[in-house]
Amino acid sequence: MIYPNTIIHIADNSGPKKAKSLNIKKKKIGYLADILVVAIKKNILNIKKKLKKNILNSIILTSKKKKKRLDGSFISFSHNKVAILDDKFIFFGTNLKSLICKEIKKNQKNHIKLISYSKGII
Repeated sequence: MIYPNTIIHIADNSGPKKAKSLNIKKKKIGYLADILVVAIKKNILNIKKKLKKNILNSIILTSKKKKKRLDGSFISFSHNKVAILDDKFIFFGTNLKSLICKEIKKNQKNHIKLISYSKGII
């Protein structure tokens, strides 16, 4: 679960390392595969792609909160991680540094590019 004002790690190579969640689209609490509006907090100085804005859209890849699956198993991760999206909700980076959940594949059919750049699906 991700609330507004939660500090989040960024899992792609777009440049920033940490962000703060500002708003969750259409909800009060964010779960896996939800769209967030984030503000960039910690940025790398030597980046190839320069972000022109500090407020961006992102999608939740992993969360610390346990999620129950249909087969009865639970899944949780060590960090809350997101991937940065542009204004048209297309993946901004070129590589993901973490695994993603298969709930993203089921819920968001338009993020096929995001799934292909990840290390794997759990």
